[in-house]
Amino acid sequence: MKTLTTYEFLRHFPRHSKAQVAVKKRGKVVGTWIPSDTALEPFNAAEHMARLKRDFKKPLPFTGAELLKAGKKR
Repeated sequence: MKTLTTYEFLRHFPRHSKAQVAVKKRGKVVGTWIPSDTALEPFNAAEHMARLKRDFKKPLPFTGAELLKAGKKR
């Protein structure tokens, strides 16, 4: 298993994405990368929008403007 810094791992991800990698930050291992054996199915936008319409029928109890105003008060 290779050992990379977080900077190297993030900047050169395509180069290291197919190998098992231990990711270090300041000398400590913060995580490991183990690539998946199975490929993800491609994103289907039409299916996603149909699921959103089906599951989220009620509007939110607040508006976007109210949300922004509340964020500025903090």
